[in-house]
Amino acid sequence: MPSPGEYHPDSRIGINTPHDLPPTLQKRQTRNRKYTPCPLCGQRRSRKRTAKRTLYALGNAETGRPVDINFVFSVHRCNDCEKYFSIDLTGIADSDSH
Repeated sequence: MPSPGEYHPDSRIGINTPHDLPPTLQKRQTRNRKYTPCPLCGQRRSRKRTAKRTLYALGNAETGRPVDINFVFSVHRCNDCEKYFSIDLTGIADSDSH
């Protein structure tokens, strides 16, 4: 039984090795904000740092190539709630998605 993530060639489409696959398209987006409201108390909080995340898409219907979306987003800290939180990315990707 094949293991997850193992590549199995399909001779019908002419791709025999993973190196024959088309290269991924790289797209960059940013959600870097200087201030944003705290999701718990609603107070406006300043940015403490930035972080990066890459979302891997399986394919693009227009080009037939996979797409990697590289995000830069801001991380904030609420002094009242004593919690760190990042900018909302749910419009782009579901929470806990890869």
